Amino acid sequence: MPTGWTAPAGCTTSSLGSLNFSGQTIQVSNLTLAANAMFTVTYGPGSQSIYCGGDNGVAVPSSMGQYTFTTSEASVPSAAVVAIESSPVVTAG
Repeated sequence: MPTGWTAPAGCTTSSLGSLNFSGQTIQVSNLTLAANAMFTVTYGPGSQSIYCGGDNGVAVPSSMGQYTFTTSEASVPSAAVVAIESSPVVTAG
């Protein structure tokens, strides 16, 4: 998670694989993707928190700006973890 953002909580989900989170890190494992395939990690439900049973939303910094969700991958469990080509960026504040 970018600095100043809430750590992942019970509403964090992944469309594929097994999801774990600790501190500011979300990890998806047991995931096999075909070439050019995608999956989605949903971090904090925002205004839809009622779908996750209450106050599991995300707190973001009050200063307007772009925030990068640094993202990495390992092709197989024993491989070195490397940064992906382009990490997701969101504008908030």
